[in-house]
Amino acid sequence: MKHMGAVNGKLWIPAWQLHDRDPTLILWKAVYNNMAGDMMRKNNIARLHIFPEEEVPDDIMENVTAQIPQVKPVPKKLTEYSEAEKENFPRLFEVHKDFVRK
Repeated sequence: MKHMGAVNGKLWIPAWQLHDRDPTLILWKAVYNNMAGDMMRKNNIARLHIFPEEEVPDDIMENVTAQIPQVKPVPKKLTEYSEAEKENFPRLFEVHKDFVRK
């Protein structure tokens, strides 16, 4: 894995040696290099929390769930409404008795 730190700017260090130094560095570099290189890169990478092994603080684990919350509820189909609900639904306009649908 390439690591910036030598005089000419290129120093190749095997991934296992980087992992021995810092177990989170390889994953951090993979995420950082695959992000868009725009102005938000530093802000977005600052939000990334990588922990070695399973040593995650309890306050972060409280916010971790296995389910993504639904943004908007799925509306019911017209066939799922009862006749009473359909009759009680507010009318937007009244159709004239002489109205002919083409």
